[in-house]
Amino acid sequence: MNGSFKVMTGASGDVAFTEATGGGRLVPSATEVRDYVLRYDRIGQKALPEDQSRELIRKIMEAMQ
Repeated sequence: MNGSFKVMTGASGDVAFTEATGGGRLVPSATEVRDYVLRYDRIGQKALPEDQSRELIRKIMEAMQ
């Protein structure tokens, strides 16, 4: 993972936008967009459920005080 990205669906199909320091890049290639969709799915598979994510964030913020 090189940075944040967004996958967007429009009338003419899906595109991705990948962000980087000083700018970003629009990714219109269907092959590359599928790679970003796959990345998104993998992130979702590893992510904690919403309540557990909130609790983890709360604990980390409290530890930083």
